[in-house]
Amino acid sequence: MRQFRRHSLAGTQIWYVPPAPEKREAAMASREAMGGYLSERAWMAPVLDETFKSVNRLADWGYPFPRNEEGEQQRISVQGPEYMRLMRRRVKNAGVTILDFPHPDPAQHYRLVLSGLDEIAILREPVDPGIYMEAAA
Repeated sequence: MRQFRRHSLAGTQIWYVPPAPEKREAAMASREAMGGYLSERAWMAPVLDETFKSVNRLADWGYPFPRNEEGEQQRISVQGPEYMRLMRRRVKNAGVTILDFPHPDPAQHYRLVLSGLDEIAILREPVDPGIYMEAAA
């Protein structure tokens, strides 16, 4: 009978693997087996690279990752409230006005274009009152 390790953490699990070739190889092989060998390594390697960079950026910004007994951060999961609190603080510190609710004056609605987390631009043009934010990929 196959046993699965249970995690006590709730939230989003992250595929965080240091860039050491043997660790990456083991991680990809493990995921291939779990997925019935339907995955493509051409996609897996860039995902691992980007995830490693992005999670390290979160840590640099102050995300409170839990620590193990040796005091090392365990960057395998994020908790929704803490993550959203950090993202909201970053966006506000960049000068973005966050409209949690529609402004009563339609002329005050602005299109917010978020291009990743490194560039945040505000176009000061009124938009349809039903549109509060537009995210660009």
